[in-house]
Amino acid sequence: MPIRAVTLDAYGTLFDLDAVMQPACERLLGEQRIDAWAESLMCEWTGDFFALLERYSVRAAPGFRTVREITAEALESSFERLGVSGDVARGVDAWFETVLAAPLYPEVREAVAALAGRYRLAVVSDADDAVLMPAWRSAGLPVDIVLTSERARGYKIDPGGAIFRRAFEALGVEPGETAHVGDSRSDVVGAARAGATAVWLCRDGRRWDDGRAEPAFVARDLAEVVRLLE
Repeated sequence: MPIRAVTLDAYGTLFDLDAVMQPACERLLGEQRIDAWAESLMCEWTGDFFALLERYSVRAAPGFRTVREITAEALESSFERLGVSGDVARGVDAWFETVLAAPLYPEVREAVAALAGRYRLAVVSDADDAVLMPAWRSAGLPVDIVLTSERARGYKIDPGGAIFRRAFEALGVEPGETAHVGDSRSDVVGAARAGATAVWLCRDGRRWDDGRAEPAFVARDLAEVVRLLE
């Protein structure tokens, strides 16, 4: 079945989250005068966040939680593990203020323009509206639909694949007519479960190591995705 639409992850695929993660942690620690390494906090926080995301996605706990709520819970867990005392709410505020400034990767504008000339496009992101939508309006990329986890009330890793189904319906395509591009396990596993062609965007050359699914393609940046889909 030919590809008629492409769905794109936002952070780590279009927006360079790595460029702001360590500065965000340094700002958080500096503002609160916490004696800890930013790299350690970044590592702990990221691991805790994705572990919580997967736990809530399989409904081990009742109700949908926003990214902001999961981020706060992950930060509290990270503080406890690192043995530091900090203001979680203040830290989360500092984090999201910094994330709002995440820049686009250098190749993104040209690559998205090339994709828009051939496919219907949607952004499918595990993000809250308050974070993604202002950044998206500033970026001004030619994408038909932007769908956040907050709007879908579910995440890409959810076994039911509701966020992907909503994207397919909005784009007017079948799952098999869609390629999803993203940098995380949630992107590949979620897209594969939903029946789309999963493209893993791996900028740092790591090897795929999740047995739940395999990416159909692996690309180093979005320009390579354009070439692969051709």
